[in-house]
Amino acid sequence: MNRSLDRDGPDSPGFRVRSSRTAHVVRLAFGGLVLVALLLHVDSASLVRVLSEAWLPAIAAGFVSFALLLCLQGLRLKFLVANKLDFSRALRITTVSYFFTQFLPGTVGGDAYRAIAIRDDDRGFSKALPIVLFDRLVRVVFVVSGGLAFLLSETRILGELGLADDRSIVESALVISLLAAIGLLPWIWRLLGTDSGVSVRRTAARIIGVSALEYLVRVGRIVLFAVALSAPLNVFDCAFVLAAGVLLGLLPVSVGGLGIQEGAIAFAAGLAGASPEAAMGIALLNRVTVWVYAGLGGIWWVRSPERSGALADSDDARTKPKAVS
Repeated sequence: MNRSLDRDGPDSPGFRVRSSRTAHVVRLAFGGLVLVALLLHVDSASLVRVLSEAWLPAIAAGFVSFALLLCLQGLRLKFLVANKLDFSRALRITTVSYFFTQFLPGTVGGDAYRAIAIRDDDRGFSKALPIVLFDRLVRVVFVVSGGLAFLLSETRILGELGLADDRSIVESALVISLLAAIGLLPWIWRLLGTDSGVSVRRTAARIIGVSALEYLVRVGRIVLFAVALSAPLNVFDCAFVLAAGVLLGLLPVSVGGLGIQEGAIAFAAGLAGASPEAAMGIALLNRVTVWVYAGLGGIWWVRSPERSGALADSDDARTKPKAVS
């Protein structure tokens, strides 16, 4: 005999919603505390001076480059769904997903939003989710592979990490990363192979090309911020800084990687030769840039046709009562 669960029990809708919100607040507080701790370890007067003396054209270029990054990510999403989205809608979905990732609880994350937004009558949530996961994986693989490849040419950083005499660890990690990249290729065929009228090879080539260009833009943003703050970092150094920030930013211990990503970027930039103030400045400029565009994504979300559907589905997923025997 089935009965509804107790309204205040651990499996009740209200309890799950409260738990989700509590976890979000805890993660946000943790990230904020980490960021404050990082700032306390840097001379505030020197940090303000470095930022106030920054070369504004380079900062502006780095800020604008994020718009190009969003365009490339939207274009890749368009290709991954076999051109069933027009570019403007793919760009909107990509931008709004940053708002979800940066500001909302993990249960309504950017990946979940994108999966809900790109589904259609022929592609339900279960088919849309692999597309979104592939999109995230291809970003990470490019960043990790590029960072490791450039790291091999940076003997100074290898020495700081204690790997100058044993490069095999980095080389092995690079091989694993490249094998993972190769392993993603059959996934493209599986994602696109069922869509009639789609040239899988041509689309796969476009996805790889767009992803490579996206990676260069991401490295370029770090280069521009380093130039703006007069940090002595070259392109290889910035690729290493980007890889550290992206990888540690994925840890699900704070909202949007807040604090954790700044620490990783500042640490990596410091290893590469930047002063503590310049390293922290690069991390802060990166965070402010992401937040500004995520905020624009939130404004776009309010006017988005996917808003009611995504909210309804996420609310159903969190609050739908379960029955037990």
